[in-house]
Amino acid sequence: MSLNKKQIEWIEKNKKLKSAEELSEYLNTPVDKIKQYLSENPVKKTPKVFYLILVLIPVLFFVLLEASLRVFDYGRNLETFITLSEEYDNLLFLNPDLPFRYVSKLESPPAIVLDAFEKEKSDSTFRIFVLGGSSAAGWPYAYNATFPRYVQRALSYTYPNLNIEVINLGITAHNSYTIADIADDVIEQKPDLILIYAGHNEYYGALGVGSTESYGTSRSISKLMIELRQIKTFQLLNNIIAWSVNLFSSQNNSAAGETLMARMIGENEIPFGSELYQEGINQFELNLKELLEKTNEAGVKVIVGTLTSNLMQKPFVSIDGNDQKNADSLFNAAQQNIVTQNFESAQIQLLLAKEYDALRFRAPEGMNKVINQLGQEYNISVIDIDKAFMAASPNNIIGYNLMVDHLHPNLKGYDIIGKMFFEEVINSSFMKAKHERPINNIDQFMKNTFPFTTLDSTLSELRIKKLLKSYPFIPKELSGNVVIQFDPKTYLDTLAFQMISKQISWKVGHTKAAEYYYSNGDINNFMKEMDAIIANQPYGEAVVALTASKLINAKQLNKALVYLEKLHKLSPNDYTYKWIGSIALNNNNLDKAILFLTKSGELNPSDAQTFYNLSGAYFNSGNLDMAINSLQKCLAINNNYPNANEFYQSLRKLKAQENKQGF
Repeated sequence: MSLNKKQIEWIEKNKKLKSAEELSEYLNTPVDKIKQYLSENPVKKTPKVFYLILVLIPVLFFVLLEASLRVFDYGRNLETFITLSEEYDNLLFLNPDLPFRYVSKLESPPAIVLDAFEKEKSDSTFRIFVLGGSSAAGWPYAYNATFPRYVQRALSYTYPNLNIEVINLGITAHNSYTIADIADDVIEQKPDLILIYAGHNEYYGALGVGSTESYGTSRSISKLMIELRQIKTFQLLNNIIAWSVNLFSSQNNSAAGETLMARMIGENEIPFGSELYQEGINQFELNLKELLEKTNEAGVKVIVGTLTSNLMQKPFVSIDGNDQKNADSLFNAAQQNIVTQNFESAQIQLLLAKEYDALRFRAPEGMNKVINQLGQEYNISVIDIDKAFMAASPNNIIGYNLMVDHLHPNLKGYDIIGKMFFEEVINSSFMKAKHERPINNIDQFMKNTFPFTTLDSTLSELRIKKLLKSYPFIPKELSGNVVIQFDPKTYLDTLAFQMISKQISWKVGHTKAAEYYYSNGDINNFMKEMDAIIANQPYGEAVVALTASKLINAKQLNKALVYLEKLHKLSPNDYTYKWIGSIALNNNNLDKAILFLTKSGELNPSDAQTFYNLSGAYFNSGNLDMAINSLQKCLAINNNYPNANEFYQSLRKLKAQENKQGF
């Protein structure tokens, strides 16, 4: 009996799935016939390459998609350090988009401090990176009043022949996840030293265990999400999902006016000793340990500061039960002890009130314990900032004498932190060079040159006012959109309000204030405003040049000289040579005047004023021939240059008399 055509077709369709016996039973055909057919027509095995191609197709698709998205610059570049513009192509900055590595629900994460550093580190550069959260970033003052700026200014004064770079990487509402994540990139930039003041944001900062920007307590998942967010394809998928959700859901803008602090609160009750409480401490310890492992391996020195906070801040959330002490009761009892001058008991109670405050914006003492333990384990410097704040506070109780809110220092507080880091740097073996200026003058120098203006002060007050009028400082139901009640009484008040409302930037605000002072003839305050901008952007030649030009126009030549010399150091050109030389002539420093004006004439041989001033320098130094020669060049450029012809005729007469006497 042979197999017919239909039987063969059916066998071919099913031989991969059924045995010879099953085929025989179904076709009612002897099994030996089926086996004979299968031996003559075996099942063809699919080549392994087929499965490999099957796997590679989706992989190749995503590789090509990722490459295409990068070519077309889709989404955000989340590298740690970037070049901002061609104007500063020799400098690197912290990437303003970096916070998007760690947050996804915030449309506008916190701004970063745009401190620059050289791409190619010079031999004369001492480079320091500062890591931390909002206190490192300097909230509410920002920029020039931060403790990193204190360290930079103090070290630059003490070591004038070194290029001191102190790069502030502090980001508001960010915690140890950020610090650990960017560690490799920071080390790659060859730091001489890293300063750390961090730990307050482990619960409500980005990826904190109690934050709205959290993936739970799994450190592995949090670190995976940090990596995924840097992939363009993931950004595309995330944006598609977000767009779809927004398309089919009603928009809720109720949080638009909330402070960042209020928006980051997820778990508003984290009891003392609870699982989440301990997870926050563990998270801090593991991330800080990861950083220190890397710095140890790279041979980079580290200084860590202990955390301090305002003990006079009333607890945000007080709970009872489950072995919890009532934070409000502890706080109130402490107030009574202060009244009766039982300060030692009051301090203990206030510390406990902070520890049992279930809304964990102030770091628990467990964070400082971690800092001290890791300091010993990795043999790094630990400075006790908390102890220093206690010593500087009445009755050792840290309050609003050094704080503006629950944990951010005021100007005096930031000075203490800055000075402690500075002294640790110079008193330890971190600086190889010996300091060239006496440090006993540092306090007076820092006070006299503090680049902080009335405008900065008003802006800071508005920031504090906005924070204190929002949750958790007031009940959530009364918070909502924060509207600051502020009646501007001066032009500076108006500028400050525009700055906090983000109508104008910090730089524009200071520029407008400087213009206001200049137009009113207030040169000193004009300089203070421009100094604030320059201190924040020391690499910005345009601001320095504008300041020098304005002072020259106001005939404030000696004041202009300071900025001209700074500009000359940044970018020597015919303009700086001309005016430094001209001011030297005005101050009767003739050798310097001739040297600089000659160089200016070489760089720009079409400036009549340069050669006119050079002729004056030669004349005053007794070189009549060179004075006449310079005036001839001046008149060749502009025959009508003011006073040049009269001066030229006078010089010719003197030369004639000289020749006659010599004859």
